[in-house]
Amino acid sequence: MKIMKKLMALALASALALTLLTGCGGGGGGGAISDGNGGTITISGTQNANTEFSKAFINAQASTGINMSYEAAKGAKAQKFMEVVVDLAKKNPNQKLDEQFVLKILDKAGIDVTKEMVFMTDKTNTTYQVGEIRDQMSEWKSGLADKGVSIDYDGATFGYIVAKHGEEQLMCIVVGYTAT
Repeated sequence: MKIMKKLMALALASALALTLLTGCGGGGGGGAISDGNGGTITISGTQNANTEFSKAFINAQASTGINMSYEAAKGAKAQKFMEVVVDLAKKNPNQKLDEQFVLKILDKAGIDVTKEMVFMTDKTNTTYQVGEIRDQMSEWKSGLADKGVSIDYDGATFGYIVAKHGEEQLMCIVVGYTAT
């Protein structure tokens, strides 16, 4: 439970820290990760454009005039992000989630913050997952607009993984965007 809460906190911290950074100008294969407490976090197998979530996400974006497509490489980045977060949380359980630490995690996961962002949800129903992710995307866009950066999701790609820790579930999605 602590790992999943840390992951959710990291997603929020990532968005907040990177909003500050940007304002200054600046399908995974699946598997299991040890949580460091004798348990494991199981990561879903390869996702694709034909999953219920992918179809719902693509359709929800299209309904607002945004055309997006699934990209396995983004799913692999989501998995790498999850692995890096769990590994660093085990090694540094009391690490402060400051801007430098968040940037280190995103860099190790291969996420280019000038083109991509990580969003997370613990919702289990596809409708709620899509809504939660869209809300986070909107907040990210609005936060960057407040800093004078305009972003566009049209034509971007996304990928995701689902991680389970006991009964808890967490979706990690990497979404691309164009910043101007």
